[in-house]
Amino acid sequence: MELSDLTQKRREHIQSCRDNNDNSHEIIAGLYSDPSHFIYELLQNADDAGASEIMFRLTSQALSIIHNGKKPFDFDDVDSITTVGSSTKKDDVNSIGTFGAGFKSVFAITKMPSIHSGDYHFQIVDLIIPEAIQPKNTEKQRTEIILPFNHPDISSDNAYKQIFNRLKSLESESLLFLHNIKEIQWETESDSGHYLSEIKDNRASLISQVNGEDSLIEFFLTTKNIEVDSVKLNIVVAYRLDSDGKIIPVHDSKLFVFFPTNERTGLQFLVHAPYKTTPSRESIPFVDNQNQTITAALSDLVAESIMDLKNSNLLSVDVLSMLPIDSENNHPLYSSTFHKVKATLETELLLPTSNGDYSSASNTILARERELTNLLGNADCTQLFNRELWLSTHITYDKTRELRDYLTAELDIPEITFQKFCSEITEGFIKTKPDKWIVEFYSCITKNKALYRLGSSHQNKGILRQRPIIRLEDDSHVCPENSSGELQVYLPPKGQSKFTTVKRGLAEAAEAYEFLTSLGLEVPNNIAEIKEFIIPKYQGSSIELGEYRDDFKRVLDLWLEADEYRRREISDLLRETQFIRCENQKAGIEYQSANDVYFKTEKLTAWFNNNTQNGIYFLESTVDLSEDGRKFFESLGVRYDLKMPGTKDVRVNDFGKHERSVNGFNPAFNIHGLEFSLSDMTFDRSVLLWSLLLKNANKLKGYIETRTNQNHPYNKGEEKISKAMQCLGKYSWLYDRNQEKISLPVDKITIDDLSDKYQREEDNIERLV
Repeated sequence: MELSDLTQKRREHIQSCRDNNDNSHEIIAGLYSDPSHFIYELLQNADDAGASEIMFRLTSQALSIIHNGKKPFDFDDVDSITTVGSSTKKDDVNSIGTFGAGFKSVFAITKMPSIHSGDYHFQIVDLIIPEAIQPKNTEKQRTEIILPFNHPDISSDNAYKQIFNRLKSLESESLLFLHNIKEIQWETESDSGHYLSEIKDNRASLISQVNGEDSLIEFFLTTKNIEVDSVKLNIVVAYRLDSDGKIIPVHDSKLFVFFPTNERTGLQFLVHAPYKTTPSRESIPFVDNQNQTITAALSDLVAESIMDLKNSNLLSVDVLSMLPIDSENNHPLYSSTFHKVKATLETELLLPTSNGDYSSASNTILARERELTNLLGNADCTQLFNRELWLSTHITYDKTRELRDYLTAELDIPEITFQKFCSEITEGFIKTKPDKWIVEFYSCITKNKALYRLGSSHQNKGILRQRPIIRLEDDSHVCPENSSGELQVYLPPKGQSKFTTVKRGLAEAAEAYEFLTSLGLEVPNNIAEIKEFIIPKYQGSSIELGEYRDDFKRVLDLWLEADEYRRREISDLLRETQFIRCENQKAGIEYQSANDVYFKTEKLTAWFNNNTQNGIYFLESTVDLSEDGRKFFESLGVRYDLKMPGTKDVRVNDFGKHERSVNGFNPAFNIHGLEFSLSDMTFDRSVLLWSLLLKNANKLKGYIETRTNQNHPYNKGEEKISKAMQCLGKYSWLYDRNQEKISLPVDKITIDDLSDKYQREEDNIERLV
């Protein structure tokens, strides 16, 4: 068929469309949201024609495009470019223009484009009618397309501005993915520029020049040929490089199908694949079977590219952060790539470690504190955590939060804190470490006080207080505290010491000393001597008199030497210790705490005479009762007076229960040995008892006020009597003036009936009798 025949055929088709009100052939010209998008379509045509260079010449009246395509137009190309829904490239998936519609986009700015290529010189009328025109002096191997600005809906000024803006800001990254074009030039009457690509191995340089000013963008490429439906396709992953050759993120990146589409992938690098696109080529139907195959292959390539980055010394923590690690991004390509990358990082040696090497997720751990990576080597990590290597210390909670969360949540990499490490410390582990390591360990944890704090009602005790972290002089190890929660080790004093002390060489290191003192360790003092060498002997063991005398003399000497504060400290320390040598009522020798022991006074001896019940102890006759000794026993709490429980007021303030004494009454009031003394009453006992009762008359009988709510008034209730009063009511124990027991009921006795030996406190006596 000749060109004239094709022209006639198209005219007849146009007339038929008009007769039938069919304007479908015009719709294709408005597919693109940006009228200047046709420049990419012309680049596509030139690339498919094998052109390596293309020139755009822009004037106020027209745009001329010239390229050196190896394949000039033939009849089939003329036929294809002047029809709709047909293309000479529709069976070639590697070609960019597969819809036969790309060239129609020029009709957004022109009514009558003309083409000079090979033996064909024609203009296109009414979108599809090729009409022969006068040949132009064009080299045989060049194709020229002329687009006059004669569209009725867009002025020549507007067309010029849109094309000029497009040319000077062309997304030169397309040169990374085109088959043939390496250079794009453009010029106007006053401006010029060009885009030039140079690709060597896996490095690409893109130079953009506008009016003589150059800018350079560099990329690292990973490419691969895949086969889809028996057709080989080229796919590419491109990482942008900065001026230092390090990878930097590409923000708001678009998916390239040779040219940028409007698909925002969420990836921080560029990817290209020959997807099937919508007719406008601005979006991708990812549900298409062929496209699904391409998506899987492109995801694989992204995962494979990580190994290329590693082999080229480009894989860093920053690069890991640029990978698809957001599990919530549901874009089809991003989601597919997320899972492929995750599977690769789980098994391949791609995660940067603290020693400058790489490992897989299954063999690594993450340090919350950088110091851990210096303390614990590979063998330590394996022993403690069953994983060998620390990840790079550049992965931190503060600076790379998203990556850190991805590693722990998606790749199941444990994050080790000092708390976790300290919980794993055993004596078997720490005893293998040299002193230098111990000092470094102490230095690292000094400021982390939560690890060794004392603890309180709202804070747990620091874990290190119960870990064998203290190295002693003999290189053994103990915990800072014993099972009772008391410090059990000291700082070494000058000279020799019989105390359990930290190894001197460690304590002399400034870093270690700071920790040990923060822990509360001190050089042993007098208190320490009592605590370490005397008190432990008095825990129920039998102590010979000679040894006791030596211990007592040493304690008394230390007490006498101490200032008032230290004396109280010594007394407090011994008060609850069974350190007092005493006699029970059966003449047996025992050791009791001071609060249970009495001085052997005449009154107390008379009160407890013949009472052989348990719990009655007097200082043993051989103990030192010099003036100093007596003062010392008094400071411990040895008693001159009878123990009387229930002498304090009742005060209860609990939920639903509130109680308080009236005038000091306490139902629990009692007197030690009262029952026995009443049953074997003597006149002297009666006088002593009378004296005690007079002093505590208000506690014998009275009232306890109660209420159930703090907003209610107290209720006095019925009068109660104390335990002592209950006991008194069982016996006759008062004596008359003839020192004979008075057996009348108490309420029948008058003051005149009583012996003169009883104290005359009128008010109290009246309350008692």
